Amino acid sequence: MTVQNLIGEYERDGFVVVPALLSNEKISELIMSFRSVVSRLSGSNVMECSLDNVIQTYSTLRLTNPASAGAVYDSMTASLTVQSLFTSHEIVSKVSALMNVDESGLSHFFRCMRLDPPGENMNELGWHQDFQDSEHPSLSAIDGLTVWIPLTSVGPDEGSMEVCYGSHKDRIGAVKVENTGSQNRSKAIIIDPSEADKFQRLVVDLHPGDAVFMNMNVLHRTYPAPASASWRFTVLGRYFNVSSKDFLPGAQRYVPSKGL
Repeated sequence: MTVQNLIGEYERDGFVVVPALLSNEKISELIMSFRSVVSRLSGSNVMECSLDNVIQTYSTLRLTNPASAGAVYDSMTASLTVQSLFTSHEIVSKVSALMNVDESGLSHFFRCMRLDPPGENMNELGWHQDFQDSEHPSLSAIDGLTVWIPLTSVGPDEGSMEVCYGSHKDRIGAVKVENTGSQNRSKAIIIDPSEADKFQRLVVDLHPGDAVFMNMNVLHRTYPAPASASWRFTVLGRYFNVSSKDFLPGAQRYVPSKGL
């Protein structure tokens, strides 16, 4: 698909899927970084184990030492492997084209790695839209873009993300920032579920390394995984046009993990 076709789909639908954005080599690099962090914080050498065993070690760590499990998340978010991914030419050039903003006018203000188990709803989000900061949820995010990349297969049978076509034009319905009280739970602008009925919807079905480039205003939700599914392993990054009237300037700094 040409860049112009990608731009056309993005402007019409609010999102576009780019197949095979990441090479197998880059996926292996991300997983190797994850192995290193899990080995360090769990005390178990998982460098030569299968990915399933690495994830199982991390799963056990979540139960036995939640602070160390949280530090795995923090360490991956701060890792050069994840940061360099979201500042790579392969991604930034597409973000620039889709947003119609020169690379010098982009802010990359957020990135993270997520590892979500099937059958657990702690980090499962209903219909919502993204935002820059929970203290300013009413600002439009139409000048922002999220890149979402699975490192394992996702789809209706594995757990995925469901998106609403053309729902990116503005904020939808009443704005409410929800937090269930769990310190590990993401905040989000939650929308009345009936709003999603106004749009055609898609549960994205992706292979490892495929990517969704999605306007931050797009209405979307976590599509629940059946209990029999595998863990969902993803990375995501967010960008904003620094010339937008809705851009919130801010600083990023290193914050050590707590509870270790």
